[in-house]
Amino acid sequence: MNLKQTLRCGNLRGFTLVELVVTIAIIAILSTIGFASIGGYFAGARDGVRLADMKNIYGQMNISLGKTGEFPIPENYTTVTLSGGMISYQGTAGRTVLDTIGFEGAGRDPKDDLYYTYSINAKKSKAQILVYFEEFDVKKLSNLPSFVPEAFVANVVDYTNRIPGTMGKKIGILLDSITSAPIYNTAIDVATTTTPYTVYFDNTTEATGTGDVLTISFLTNSISSPVAVIAPVGTFSLSSTSVPTGTAVNITNTCTSSPTSYTSSDTTIATISGTGITTLKEGTTSIIPIGGSCADITPKTLTVTFACGVSTVADSDTHIYATVAIGAACWMKTNFRSTKTPTGGALLSSTKSANGSTGNDATYGLLYKWSTIMNGSTTEGTQGICPTGWHIPTNTQVLTYTLIPTGAELAGTYDGTSYVDFNIDSYLWSSKSDYSINNYNGSAWVEKTKTLSDYFSLRCLRN
Repeated sequence: MNLKQTLRCGNLRGFTLVELVVTIAIIAILSTIGFASIGGYFAGARDGVRLADMKNIYGQMNISLGKTGEFPIPENYTTVTLSGGMISYQGTAGRTVLDTIGFEGAGRDPKDDLYYTYSINAKKSKAQILVYFEEFDVKKLSNLPSFVPEAFVANVVDYTNRIPGTMGKKIGILLDSITSAPIYNTAIDVATTTTPYTVYFDNTTEATGTGDVLTISFLTNSISSPVAVIAPVGTFSLSSTSVPTGTAVNITNTCTSSPTSYTSSDTTIATISGTGITTLKEGTTSIIPIGGSCADITPKTLTVTFACGVSTVADSDTHIYATVAIGAACWMKTNFRSTKTPTGGALLSSTKSANGSTGNDATYGLLYKWSTIMNGSTTEGTQGICPTGWHIPTNTQVLTYTLIPTGAELAGTYDGTSYVDFNIDSYLWSSKSDYSINNYNGSAWVEKTKTLSDYFSLRCLRN
């Protein structure tokens, strides 16, 4: 009977509901087994890559050691110390390290795409690599110690379900005790840390704890055997500890490992970029090292002195004045315009604006009476209303002021009734008691005696 005849006769029947359910269940079970098998295959394959990478990188590192006499510094490294004594540098076997040792492979975890953890001892004579396996039995590896890195790769990979495996010398690898992540960029002194870490000395020896536990573990498993603690040496220094404003200062060091950065305690006086210091104004600031391993980390004091022509000076209103050197004297480069005494008090009398317009104050300064600039004194050369460290010039000093007045110096005067000579003439008070002012006559400053009610410009002179 052919198929058509069979169909006509109705001899074929479908699945019952029970048969259909059973069939679907069997298919699902078989599929799960298949996928699990494939997943396990991929994990095993990746572990194979990790094991090969670890052996090849470590082998290439030892070849490089034979040529250069030391292992390369890890990338993103930090330092692990014990009571200040250096144990190891900890970081990754990144691309720079791989290129240095001549390893041409990717050198990255096949699943996470991260470089493997890598550590060397303080003398750079021993190394250790750590990788995270998915299934591999690390006890099958030769019983070699693990490594301590120091940059926290948090929230990148779930290390809690992975199996740390190490190869190399017995240095001791610190992992986060909760996430099992390797640690970079956070220097750790194992003797004093209050943060718990897990340390792997090899594939069968580990410990978890804080200072006391870690100290005993390192002394028992690492430092007493192949790893020597090196006490930090050296210090950092400044190319000069006292410089005029505007002079650059450089930082050098002879430390076991260089500080990662430096800070200035007063950034209004000096700022730091890398190892270069930019001086901004007079004063003192402390230069402080951050990180590294130095025997002496005492902050260095930098004194920045006044430099006429570079330094500026401020009045009680916080107006800033440029300076100019004329011979051995240092003058304000623009007319004074403070409305307060050096202590912030009120002036003895009101001021006038050049040509009667307050819009001229910022450019031309203010016009003052003689009694106002003297601030109650009659002594020639007194401070008057000038900032601390500055004074009202004597008559002789004004007569030696050799700059030819132009532009903003031509504030003119106010004679008690009207404004005259704006943008034409310059007049400067001296502290001479006969109310002397000096007027530029086109070729030199000449003395003129004016009345108490007249208003003229003021230029302060540095002591």
